[in-house]
Amino acid sequence: MGLGGEPKLLGRADDARAFIMHEQPKAMIEIHLQPHKNKAPHVIKRRIDRDKGSERGNGRGASIYAINDKKVTQKEVLKLVQETYNITIDNLCTFLPQVGLTTLVL
Repeated sequence: MGLGGEPKLLGRADDARAFIMHEQPKAMIEIHLQPHKNKAPHVIKRRIDRDKGSERGNGRGASIYAINDKKVTQKEVLKLVQETYNITIDNLCTFLPQVGLTTLVL
């Protein structure tokens, strides 16, 4: 979800707003990726607002993305993740083995 993936990839819901827990109005996902030790990391953020997006659009419009605090589109996040980090998130079977997480903060 934090790298621009669609909720349906996780198999739990078709709407990103379904992942907002405890009746909170919004959720924030923040991921730090560093291409190499000598390069600055990319901070990717996805904010999901419960009150945004249409019911018929399965929550489209409920997410706002940013890379290094600059507002971007979902397509820009996907492009960065694919081109810079060679991570394909369309299929969890190929995505999960590509990512080595050292720390997961919820």
